[in-house]
Amino acid sequence: MGGSLDNSFGIPKKLQGVPKHDADSGNYHSHDKKVEGIMNQPIVYSTNNSSYVIHHGDKKPNSKPDLIIIHPSKPEEVYHDSKVVTDSTTITTTTKYSPYPSPNSNMQTTSSTGTVGEMPANSKTNNHGQVMINRGRSNSLENSSTHFKPHTGGDIRWDAVNAASKGFPLNLSNFRLLKRLGYGDIGSVYLVELRGTKAYFAMKVMDKASLASRNKLLRAQTEREILGLLDHPFLPTLYSYFDTDKFYCLVMEFCSGGNLHSLRQKQPNKHFTEEAARFYASEVLLALEYLHMLGIVYRDLKPENVLVRDEGHIMLSDFDLSLRARTSNNGILDDEFAVQGCMQPSTFFPRILPSKKNRKSKSDFGLFVNGSLPELMAEPTNVRSMSFVGTHEYLAPEIIRGEGHGSAVDWWTFGIFLYELLHGTTPFKGSGNRATLFNVVGQPLRFPETPQVRVNWALVRCAMPPHVPDPVDFTQYATKETPSSADKRIPEVKGDEMTRVFWKSIKDKLISPFVELDIKYFDLGLPNRDATNDKVTVESAEATLKYNVAIKCATITPDEGRMKEFNLKQMWRSPNGTIRNILNGTVFREPIICRNIPRLVSGWNKPICIGRHAFGDQYRATDIIIKGPGKVKLVYEPSNGTEVKKEMEVFNFTGAGGVALAMYNTDESIHAFAEASMNTAYQKKWPLYLSTKNTILKKYDGRFKDIFQEVYENDWRSKFEAAGIWYEHRLIDDMVAYALKSDGGYVWACKNYDGDVQSDFLAQGFGSLGLMTSVLVCPDGKTIEAEAAHGTVTRHYRVHQKGGETSTNSIASIFAWSRGLAHRAKLDGNVRLLDFTNKLEAACVGTVESGKMTKDLALLIHGPKVTRSKYLNTEEFIDAVAEELRFRLSSKAKL
Repeated sequence: MGGSLDNSFGIPKKLQGVPKHDADSGNYHSHDKKVEGIMNQPIVYSTNNSSYVIHHGDKKPNSKPDLIIIHPSKPEEVYHDSKVVTDSTTITTTTKYSPYPSPNSNMQTTSSTGTVGEMPANSKTNNHGQVMINRGRSNSLENSSTHFKPHTGGDIRWDAVNAASKGFPLNLSNFRLLKRLGYGDIGSVYLVELRGTKAYFAMKVMDKASLASRNKLLRAQTEREILGLLDHPFLPTLYSYFDTDKFYCLVMEFCSGGNLHSLRQKQPNKHFTEEAARFYASEVLLALEYLHMLGIVYRDLKPENVLVRDEGHIMLSDFDLSLRARTSNNGILDDEFAVQGCMQPSTFFPRILPSKKNRKSKSDFGLFVNGSLPELMAEPTNVRSMSFVGTHEYLAPEIIRGEGHGSAVDWWTFGIFLYELLHGTTPFKGSGNRATLFNVVGQPLRFPETPQVRVNWALVRCAMPPHVPDPVDFTQYATKETPSSADKRIPEVKGDEMTRVFWKSIKDKLISPFVELDIKYFDLGLPNRDATNDKVTVESAEATLKYNVAIKCATITPDEGRMKEFNLKQMWRSPNGTIRNILNGTVFREPIICRNIPRLVSGWNKPICIGRHAFGDQYRATDIIIKGPGKVKLVYEPSNGTEVKKEMEVFNFTGAGGVALAMYNTDESIHAFAEASMNTAYQKKWPLYLSTKNTILKKYDGRFKDIFQEVYENDWRSKFEAAGIWYEHRLIDDMVAYALKSDGGYVWACKNYDGDVQSDFLAQGFGSLGLMTSVLVCPDGKTIEAEAAHGTVTRHYRVHQKGGETSTNSIASIFAWSRGLAHRAKLDGNVRLLDFTNKLEAACVGTVESGKMTKDLALLIHGPKVTRSKYLNTEEFIDAVAEELRFRLSSKAKL
């Protein structure tokens, strides 16, 4: 894969106007040959006494790289594809050493002939009594006693530094400042030239007084010590360190290719191709592994800190937030577990005894020692910090919660880093820093639908190690403090029949043992609605507006049969309709995906979020029974008196009569519906479709179409296009046909009645009405009502009344509690409560995916002949969720 690089691959061209320098000669390539490709460049991985060289040579583009191992005891031999190849022109000879500190530092030094604390043989003392260390690099293979870093062998910048520092240590006067490259929390970085040479460096300059006043001196010292340890092709080289009366200065390697953040902005759609992301991520991964083996936790991985060298390889930068464990860095040792004739890090330990004596696998490469297979333990286990450090979008959950963290945080940020390379954004970014932190601890990871990548989250999830639960005090999840304001109360709206029965069980088993809440009760059971003349329904809606949240159980909408059953005063309107008209919101329903539940519409591989306009239309209509001939008219009388009264004949009944209906909606409500739908689609990064029948209801449905288009053009078009999504209006019949053929992954905005029908259609298509979330979102953007998407399950209630066993799916009602509590947590900034709600939802899904479920879901899997052993009854299922929830709360696994 030689020749120039494809720009779409994401590798930068050489910058114009920057002096060319052979920054990475030696093991990378010879001085007289410039490497233009990637696959033909060797990647050298050096340890203290050995070097690993991954070299592609003249291989074909898709062939696997060779692994060349340079053995410390036999530098003249290169182990290449299990064959010994002698090649004195390509072998890099290294000696065992501990990386040298920078000049003038007080760190201990080790030479091949000296001991800790002694000056190396190639050092001397100047007239000022300062120790000067000759850190020269040489291409000579005979000069094996020279203490150079293998991967920078032959670097002309070392020769320049050594020549300039003869007689006196380096200082600012030795450098010519060209321009500032950037700045950070503890200093600024400048492009500098070493006077009298053509050597260019990046110099980090830190103000002593500023560091001292902000207690940052330790961070500067830690960064200097870490840089002095590093010896890796994807990490920076520290050439020198010195200080003046006012400044600390680090002279480091200069990368002319910019950083990955700037490079990503220049890509089509502002994200890298999979090939480019894989290339960069693999090099970052090697660098992180190396740091961890040195006992260093990086803690600040982000594209801005990943620099690009002139030839395209990366270099991590900015180590002032890094955490260093005080561990021995002995590199590779020969111990009782080492396989002679091959190198192994000292962190190999035996594992996995063979199950049978004398068994030898065909894949056994001689790694078994004394009957066991070595295991590499590369992570620093003795490093722990309680600091809150990092960039908000990349912070791991344990840092946000203040629980202490170790090296695992680097792997969390590595995942965020890879996500951004592929998708052009970070997964948990909110409207501000606070919202971002809440998203990290409270929102599951979701992959956008575009661009399509071959990353399978199921595989990522399966790769996660199991977590062994430890005993835990569950009261840590309880909000025991007295609320500082009555505004933190939560209206709980009780309902009817079977849902009322298991509603109590959910609260008693899944909520109350873990969370203490200030509840304001509203009983919307049909008997109490009748007793209060339905005033309680209005009061519950007003409380929702006051407290910005409510959690509602399913309720009965009475018909003629219910009138007789409950001996009602009148046929009360739908409580949901009354509440929705007061809140003037939009109901968004979305399936709860369980991987083992088959879908009736098998092509729906992604969720579909349906938004139902929850105001007006048939649900606030006035209807009438016509009992004879006569005219029905529609009359509009303007309130301001300036317009002419309008009167339109609807129909002239000439026979026995019939029925008539008048319904309405408002521009304000339709506008709020459009805003909520656009915002939801944008947050999900999904396309948005509005469905109407404007070909028939030209003015009524046409008004919905016109207002949506106006809102889109004025406020959302540019945002949608930047996110790679779109808005489109479709006829309702066309939209239903499209939905059946689609694979999902969009928001579907429906008028009130359409949404009522199509939400049930979607629920059944995805598996069950019991696997559907339902949240009513108000126009203010901060008020919601969470509810179950199904009815009161009357048939099961009749069995329950007779003392029979029921198997009723309570998942939708559990999610009503979780979504309501999650919103309360976000309003109050309660991170622990948000964490609890996420684990509650995960417990529900995990219980079903483990094979424990109610009969309705078992029927979907096993068919109509399902046996009793395949499902749980109503209470058994809630108990199983409670058990799973306790496991997840006690586990050390964090969101």
